[in-house]
Amino acid sequence: MKVGYYQFHPVFGKVRHNLDKVISKLSGINADLIVLPELAFTGYYFRDRGEVGKLAEEPARSETVGALAALCRNKKMYLVTGFAEKARDRYFLSMSTASCISSTRS
Repeated sequence: MKVGYYQFHPVFGKVRHNLDKVISKLSGINADLIVLPELAFTGYYFRDRGEVGKLAEEPARSETVGALAALCRNKKMYLVTGFAEKARDRYFLSMSTASCISSTRS
């Protein structure tokens, strides 16, 4: 089993930019499991709850989770990352796993 990680400095608030960067870098990697940082797509240092609310995503409707699941299916690998989760009016720092089979939330 080949395990790796991709450590980078996400640009705060630039979810699409950070996602594109991760997909670009991981597209050329041959690994079974890749670990990304927590908050790899939103970045850190939220000013307040309102800012979290603008960037947090519901996993089932998340373009980010969907794109990562597609990458994992194409590469036949697994990926683990942390993200800002929205569940109604509540927010969490959650962990997500994506695989060549499906994507799940823990």
